Amino acid sequence: MPAESKMRALIVTLYAPENVRNLGNTLQHYALQEAVKSLGYEAGSLICPLIEPDFTLAAKNRINAVIKFPAKLAKHAAKIALSLIAPEKYREYMRRKSAFTLNTKRRGDIFAEFYDKFIGGKIYSAYREVLSAGEKYTAGRDIIIAGSDQVWAKRIVLTDEALRYYYLFWAEKEKRACYAPSYGDTLPDSREYPIHKEGLEGFQLLSCREKSGCGFIRELTGRVAELVLDPVLLLTAEQWRKISRRPDFDVPDHYVLRYCWKPESWRGEQDRIAGGMKIIDVYDPFNEYCGRTGPREFIWLVEHADVVFSESFHGTAFSVMFGKKFLSFMTERKDGGRIETLLSSLGLEGNIYAPRMISVPDDIDYAAVMSKLHALRGVSLKYLRGCLKIQ
Repeated sequence: MPAESKMRALIVTLYAPENVRNLGNTLQHYALQEAVKSLGYEAGSLICPLIEPDFTLAAKNRINAVIKFPAKLAKHAAKIALSLIAPEKYREYMRRKSAFTLNTKRRGDIFAEFYDKFIGGKIYSAYREVLSAGEKYTAGRDIIIAGSDQVWAKRIVLTDEALRYYYLFWAEKEKRACYAPSYGDTLPDSREYPIHKEGLEGFQLLSCREKSGCGFIRELTGRVAELVLDPVLLLTAEQWRKISRRPDFDVPDHYVLRYCWKPESWRGEQDRIAGGMKIIDVYDPFNEYCGRTGPREFIWLVEHADVVFSESFHGTAFSVMFGKKFLSFMTERKDGGRIETLLSSLGLEGNIYAPRMISVPDDIDYAAVMSKLHALRGVSLKYLRGCLKIQ
C-alpha cells in the first residue's frame, strides 16, 4: 500500500525587503515551519514582500522625487563644500557610505542563502494577487497559518490591503489558523477596529504573542485568545545549535553582544556596564559585524557571548534559551508588551534595564526558568495541535 500522504500547511508571515532583513523575523519563520513539520505536516510558505511596486506607488515616488529635488540638490552642494573645506571629514563620510553599501549587500546575500537553504516550499506572490485569487494558493492546502511576528500591526504592514492579506480574508474560513500573531507595542487605533474585528471573526481559534494583544482581542470580540510563545521558543537550544554557524570575522574569547535598533541607542549605559569588554554590534550598518551576521551567525554569537544587550524581543528570547547573562533595553516599558510578557512569565523582570543599573544580574536560576519555559512550550504546542486539528 502507498504511504499515507501528509497534511499540508502554508505559513503566511512577514517578509522584509532585502535591504532591511530582520534576524528575529527570519528565525521565527524558520521555527514555526519546523514546529509544524514536527507535528507531521508538510510546511510551505507564501512569500509576499512588505512593499509592493504598483502604478500608484510609482507615481507617488515620481512626485516625491520632484518635490525633494531642491533638497537633494542642496545636499549635493553641501557634500562638494565639505570636500573642499574639510577633506578629512568628507573622506570619513565617504568611508561610512561605502561601508553601509557593502554591509547591506553582504547582509542581503547571507539572508538569501538562509532562505534558500532553510525555508522550504516557497511561493512568491503579491498581496493583491493573493487577495484576488485566493483559491489558487489554498488549493491542496489543509491549513493556512498567519503568524508569527507583527502580522496584525498596521504600522508594520502599512496598508489595509496588507492587513486583509495577513488576516487571511482570501482563504476559506475552515482553513484559517493563526499562531502567535502580534500587534506590536502599539495597539490598533479605534479607526482600524472594523477591519480587525472582521478579520478576527474568520478564525475558529485565536492566539497572540503578548498579553496586551490577548486583551485587545477580548475587548474587541469578547473572545479569549490563547497566550502562546513566539515560535523561536518552541525549539530547544540543541535544535538551534544544529543550524548555528561561527561568523567569518574574528571573535574575541570574551565579548558583549549588542542588538539595538540605532547605533546610539543606550550606548553610554551599555559602555559603562560592559566595563571595557569588547562589544560586537550586529545591527550597526556601518561596521562589518552587521554585514557578516545572518540568522545562523546570530545564534552562534548569542550562545558564546559573555553578556547580551538587546532592544529586540528575539535577542531577549535567544538569551533566555541559551541561559545567558543579559539585559533587555526598552524604549518604553509597556505592561503586556512582548518583552515584558516573556520575562514576567519566566520570573526575569529584573533583567529589564532600569536607570542607574551598574551591572548585569548574575543570579538567574536558569533551572527554574527552563522548567517554566518547558511548561509554556507544552501549552503553546497544544494550541498549535488544535489549529492543525491534531488529536
